Amino acid sequence: MYIKNQIKKLVILIFSILLFVGLFCVSMANNIIYINSKDERISTGTILKEYEILTDDGWVEAQVLEIDLSDKYTKLQLLTSEEGNHKLDSVMNMAKTNNSIGAINGDFFAGNKGIGSSIGISINNGILNSSGAEDNRSKEIFTSFLLNDEGKIFYDYIRDEIVLKFHFKKEEFTTVARYVNKYTDNTDFATVYTRDFGEYSIGSTEILPVTEVVVENNKVSEVRINKEPVEIPENGYVVMCTGKVAEELNNLEVGSKVDFFINYVPNIEKINFAISGGTKLIENGIVPESYSHNVSGRNPRTVIGSSKDNTKVYLITIDGRSKKSIGMTLEEVSNFLQKINVYSAINLDGGGSTTMVAKRLGNINLEEINNPSGGTERLVANGVGVSSDAPSSDKLSALKINIQETNIFQGEKTEINVVGYNKYYEPLEINSGDIVWDYEGVDVTIESGEIVGNTVGEAKIFAKIGKIETEQKIKILSPCNEIFIYPKEIAIKPDEKVAYTLQAKNKNGEYSISTYDTYTSNIENYYNHGIEEDIPEGALIDNNVFSSNISGTYIISFSKGNCKTFAKVSVADEQFNLVEDFEKKNFTFDPYPDEVGGDAIWSNEQKYDGEYSAKLEYDFDRDAVIRGAYIVFDEEPIIPKNATKLAFWVYNDGYKEEKLKTKMIDGNGDVRILILEETIPHEGWQEIKYDISNMVLPLRITDVYVAQNDENIRNKGEIYVDNLGYYTSKLLVDDSVRIPKDIKLEDEDNVSIKSENSFDISFLKTISEPELFMDVLKTKTLLSKINKETDLTIFTNSINQNYKDRFFASGDSTTNSDYYCFEIKKLDNKILFDTGYDLFSNDYCTIIMMDISQNGVRKSDGSQFENLKLDVKDDETGNVILVLNSTIDNFSDLKERKIFVDMLHDLKEETKKNIYVVHDGFYNDFSMERGVKFLGITELSKEYENSIQDTFLIISINNKEISYEYRKVL
Repeated sequence: MYIKNQIKKLVILIFSILLFVGLFCVSMANNIIYINSKDERISTGTILKEYEILTDDGWVEAQVLEIDLSDKYTKLQLLTSEEGNHKLDSVMNMAKTNNSIGAINGDFFAGNKGIGSSIGISINNGILNSSGAEDNRSKEIFTSFLLNDEGKIFYDYIRDEIVLKFHFKKEEFTTVARYVNKYTDNTDFATVYTRDFGEYSIGSTEILPVTEVVVENNKVSEVRINKEPVEIPENGYVVMCTGKVAEELNNLEVGSKVDFFINYVPNIEKINFAISGGTKLIENGIVPESYSHNVSGRNPRTVIGSSKDNTKVYLITIDGRSKKSIGMTLEEVSNFLQKINVYSAINLDGGGSTTMVAKRLGNINLEEINNPSGGTERLVANGVGVSSDAPSSDKLSALKINIQETNIFQGEKTEINVVGYNKYYEPLEINSGDIVWDYEGVDVTIESGEIVGNTVGEAKIFAKIGKIETEQKIKILSPCNEIFIYPKEIAIKPDEKVAYTLQAKNKNGEYSISTYDTYTSNIENYYNHGIEEDIPEGALIDNNVFSSNISGTYIISFSKGNCKTFAKVSVADEQFNLVEDFEKKNFTFDPYPDEVGGDAIWSNEQKYDGEYSAKLEYDFDRDAVIRGAYIVFDEEPIIPKNATKLAFWVYNDGYKEEKLKTKMIDGNGDVRILILEETIPHEGWQEIKYDISNMVLPLRITDVYVAQNDENIRNKGEIYVDNLGYYTSKLLVDDSVRIPKDIKLEDEDNVSIKSENSFDISFLKTISEPELFMDVLKTKTLLSKINKETDLTIFTNSINQNYKDRFFASGDSTTNSDYYCFEIKKLDNKILFDTGYDLFSNDYCTIIMMDISQNGVRKSDGSQFENLKLDVKDDETGNVILVLNSTIDNFSDLKERKIFVDMLHDLKEETKKNIYVVHDGFYNDFSMERGVKFLGITELSKEYENSIQDTFLIISINNKEISYEYRKVL
């Protein structure tokens, strides 16, 4: 079976390679390991889809508005500021103004201080809103998404020719305008401004005097030479020009006829909607060989695309530049679009501009759907929205139950409410008093917006208003059987906070998100360099957050019911390193502005250490808003790369309203100013510390100073500065302190089935060469038991090759130590060692070896996800044992841990096979994860007093039944 599986994998691999080469012209650098999506209809013609994607390099979050143009109520909208397209605005504001149900940002743009222009063309309701990209006149760079009156979608590099023909009495003057509704510094051509630009024209400035011709109803109503902005007529436009064009138009008479028309290449006269962007990302289902406008790197992205049949438009955002979502390259976007069946698409403005807003089902207000990389929405030139023109109806059509958690522990409560909407999916306000609640299944109580499960089991909740009813399945979980905690062990700096994630699970490994007030937290023990001492006062745990300013190792516990979990926190030792002791004068005084009084004096009046300090005197009784008194270093103190905190001592004689600041140059050469204290409140000497671990090091300290920016505060004062330096801390988990074993209930489902017909497998983490008497005895006994009682031995971690040769080959071996000489029979049954990803099958089971040594599957080898799925489905025995060389509790990514567990659960449900997981653990102990049993194994003890408790794991398989036992070695 092993050979058959390997051949099958090889065939699949070869086929995949051929398919990949045939379909993709551009390789996807970041392979998709896992993808999950959830859909939510928000109108008759619009569905919101949200994607979570795990790739080789990390997570990506994407959002898609799928718009059905065949729905008669659904329309695309060009979004601009209500003040005109010259004004930059947020997508949220533009969407609200236009009553959109969903929107994304649009074209690339140029501008600042809230005003600007889009780069390319835009058309709304058949009317040109902004002219095409200048660069497209010489090259095909900026692509446009175009929708004609007949509903056909196409993509092209639009070039436009804007023609103005002015009729003088018996003569004509024709000129080409280069732009419509854009800011421009190219004044050799006329520019046309319609009411879409805003209420007023540009007008003349001291730098740029212009001629503006006001055209109303196709006739000149005014010629304005070097005048202020003019109101743009609703039924006309303003032509701005300078130079030779202005000379021609200066003589126009009021009433002169004007013809204004636009030629497009290609001809797009029947275009109803257009938005411009950058490159084509996919065209007719094919990824281009190159990109016309290449915004390189992995970034947030915004995309507009369409389906093959032209009935659907896709508005897409991809988050980036964060741990939650790393973004995508253009190549990765193209391949993602293929994966979700987008047939053609172009790239819009991305990066900090990438934004999506939408109204979720049942919600009246728009909300941000994605996470803009800058933390807040960027002001942009335009956007693309979708509207619903469905008739207004107050008739309730459907209800939806919103419940905070569908798994609820018995006796605990969670929030529940109902939203309503009409047949067009528009939200309707409902009175909670009108809701009639009911249920079937186990007993629950619903009142005051909360639901409590009274009996263990499944229930179906019903909410009804009149004849409209909806339902929601929930599960009431049996009491807590064990608690998962993350992180299990961690090293932190003093005063750093650790926020714990807790997950209580019942006996089947089903979990619910319980509130932290349902747990009892405690600091159990404190160890100073391995020696237990009283818990220091500086240590604190509040709900789920621990912090301490005292170095050492702490054991934290969380309890729920009869269960208890433990975690270990190692708070690093901090070492102060002196850089400037002020025992010589290495500084001068600098005031700002020059009128500020004061001095920097080398003084022995007050000192923290040694004989001298720096005395800084200041007098801020001056007419200036910002005032500062500086200690300027002659030789700048250097804070090296391994520093974690900047520190120095300050003597103060009483509360001061001034700020204490420092100025420095970081490792990039950038000047950084830090506010160390907003006021100086202390009296006497006090150490001032500032965390610099997130700064680019090394640092050059140029100044220490006091400052005042309230012009009404004009104080005089003085401080002393001494012993400037930095702290270092080495973040190491203290291995000498062991985490206590979690307290959990017994595994009721484990019933021994070991018999003469069972296939028995022993599991060990590793084995060391015996040295002392107890080691030799233990090893001899262990190997003898394994040989006698099991058919197969698996080591989850690597073993020294010398030990393999001595203990795991055929024949006998003698082990010598300094004091003892015992003959140890070698292990003679089939042995599997830690080999990365591998597979072994026989008539009893399939054993899959998997590597998670890099704190997760992705970083170890992401391809293991797909291999695992294939191999579990290919198993013909009905029994799968997955062997891990670490524990999933060490996953650095909790989302990846969740999808790993979910994958095993889904495979178990789909295939109806037994799936057991054996893994390195903190203890020899069982755990349940969504119906899948996890069995932990750890190293044999090296301490004499613990050897009597040492156990190893045996799994027994008898047809479709599996049981396990932790058997004592001695």
